[in-house]
Amino acid sequence: MSTGTVIQTGGVLFHGDSVTGTSATALYPLGLIREQGGKKFRYVQYDGATAVACKADGICGIQKDQGDWVVTQDISETSVRLVAGATMSVIPSGGFGWIQTQGGKELKTSTLGSVGDRLVYSNSDAGEAALGGVGAGTSAGIFGFVYKDTDASSTFAWLKLP
Repeated sequence: MSTGTVIQTGGVLFHGDSVTGTSATALYPLGLIREQGGKKFRYVQYDGATAVACKADGICGIQKDQGDWVVTQDISETSVRLVAGATMSVIPSGGFGWIQTQGGKELKTSTLGSVGDRLVYSNSDAGEAALGGVGAGTSAGIFGFVYKDTDASSTFAWLKLP
């Protein structure tokens, strides 16, 4: 495994890459937690076996198998059906990158939300967030809440994931 640049100064780790960067080879151990700007991120691999290509702009990632940090946006390819985080960019099939797990994040949704609405993973739109609780059209638990008024194409969510 190649390694990314991590510098430790006074107990703080500084990464040599951007949270929007991706690579074909692993730069860090899968599941590595990164804190930056009051937000938390995890280092993941996008599942190369799924037919669903990774969507960017904060579309929800789904954890492939609990604990291994291989993710997909195809809910039919998961047995655990947990939301792992929100993608920061398009991670190539089989490639590596960062997902956001905590803090404010703009998510693309097909339905606009209002402050306080719950966010769940949508079954009908692979890789997108849906509004409401678990029920028709959803099969993963609540992973965030709308915290800010929305514009015509996105929802501002507050994420709180492991």
